[in-house]
Amino acid sequence: MRGETARERFRAGRMPSGGRVEAAEGVPAPVDAAREHRIGSLLIRPDGPDLHREVWVATEPDHPALRRTDVQYPGDSRPSPARADDALIRSAHCRAGRTRAARTA
Repeated sequence: MRGETARERFRAGRMPSGGRVEAAEGVPAPVDAAREHRIGSLLIRPDGPDLHREVWVATEPDHPALRRTDVQYPGDSRPSPARADDALIRSAHCRAGRTRAARTA
């Protein structure tokens, strides 16, 4: 919608529409969305409670996971820990043609 801010779109997306919720917060839901390439916009609050939560990443940034054993990128046998905000931004950047990422105040 023209003129809407990212926060307004996020708030609207939290309300079910057609049986689906279009926005999520925390770490698990966005990590799942990143793995499935379903992130259209990514908002990160600098004071968010999960800002420094650890997730796991493979060599390719578009497959973050909550647990090391969940990293399933072919040929990648050594997942690495990463901050959730960094991993999600890298995943969004990997899909830059279709995703917007921003830190919010």
